[in-house]
Amino acid sequence: MTEASNRKYYNITSTAIKLYKSLCEGCARTRKKKGSKNVIVKPIKSTDFGNRGQIDLIDIRSLPDSSWLWILQYQDHTTKFCILRPLTSKEAKGVAVELINIFSLIGCPEILQSDNGKEFVAKIIKELKLLWPGLKIVNGRARHPQSQGSVERSNGDCVNMLKMWMIDNKSLKWSIGLPFVQLQKNNSLHRTIKMSPYEALFGAPMKIGLASSSLPKVNDLKNKLCATENTETEEIIISHQLNLEKNRKRKNDHNEKISQNKKQRTQSSATQCSTETLPSVSAQSSATQCSTETLPSVSAQSSATSSLSTRTKRILTRRRVARDNLHAAADKMSIQHIRKLGEAKVGDTVQVELSKFDRGPLDCNYLLAYITEINEERSLYKLCTTKGVIKGWQARNVFAICKQKLVKHDSLDFSKELGLRGINDLESLSGGQGIVACSCQGSCKNCMCKQKNVPCNSKCHNGKQNLKCINK
Repeated sequence: MTEASNRKYYNITSTAIKLYKSLCEGCARTRKKKGSKNVIVKPIKSTDFGNRGQIDLIDIRSLPDSSWLWILQYQDHTTKFCILRPLTSKEAKGVAVELINIFSLIGCPEILQSDNGKEFVAKIIKELKLLWPGLKIVNGRARHPQSQGSVERSNGDCVNMLKMWMIDNKSLKWSIGLPFVQLQKNNSLHRTIKMSPYEALFGAPMKIGLASSSLPKVNDLKNKLCATENTETEEIIISHQLNLEKNRKRKNDHNEKISQNKKQRTQSSATQCSTETLPSVSAQSSATQCSTETLPSVSAQSSATSSLSTRTKRILTRRRVARDNLHAAADKMSIQHIRKLGEAKVGDTVQVELSKFDRGPLDCNYLLAYITEINEERSLYKLCTTKGVIKGWQARNVFAICKQKLVKHDSLDFSKELGLRGINDLESLSGGQGIVACSCQGSCKNCMCKQKNVPCNSKCHNGKQNLKCINK
């Protein structure tokens, strides 16, 4: 634009050109401004294991393994512990069966989050609430994978690990390598919680092989055998001396008992008293024996309870550390989005992106909207255009702020609330998005296409119904 202006005019500065471009409504509706959907505005904060579970499907149809075509991943949001299962199809019935197997293994979460796919929105998935009434199912927005970015990133990691397993083992049977990928994923250090998912869930690192177990090692056994061979002769001598001393003590004790019996015979009264008191003494001795016999069992129980308490404390502390690290990362992300995208205020003109599914091929890529209300607690915004209010609350990463206020408050239409596609249909000169399809069963004398003066196309009818159509 600078070269074109210099051909006709003189002394046109670059600042004047930038100001003219910022005031151009056509440029604001066709050119992208600073802002990205990849910026996380409000991260999810989970409190404990089982608070929120996320599920998603990985498409492996390009490399089928016999009848396996898909991979189902379930991930706990707090501990990042994942479970992988192969699927033959993405039908809701197969997904529901695998979810029941997972929930019966590790328990059902309070919130089950998924995307807006048909396999997760089907009636059979919602019927899981009959088995677990406390389950709450949440579906993300269509064409918005950022709503569950944690499991989406985990999908990429699992695919990369599966590729390396196939290269190392020189095999295309990825369904066999899926359990090993699951093991490696749960045993890897996670950047957000700063520990492995296995350690965050069970409170201790994963034990793999004899090196990490409590069994004695080979070198320790060799050292013990050498030590026992050297001390065998010493033990024999010591045991012989101990036996001699025991025999001497027995003889002395026997002689003392004989002398005491002689004294007791001379004193008859003393012997009677002694015989009367003997049962009580014997009873006390038996009671002391019983008490000494029960002591080991009580001590064993106390040691078992103490070990269990230490394990539970260790598990709870590790989960608490994982939760604190997760919340710290979430707070950091929520602060960064203001620095990257800028702070939005009421009255600002913003640029809302239209996907290719919501606009026609010759429509503008963006809508110009006006911020009317801000929800500070949830960091959400209410937007309005000249054709109506945009339905629902919008996150900060959905729009970009324009430098100039191109939309005035007097030109807004608050009478109706529509989606992005409906508002674009009202603003578009070509009629908006896509192709009109009537799906009429008759001869199309008064169908939707006929009312809009548009001939029926191949998406309206199939087979014999296409022969009956007269609107061609």
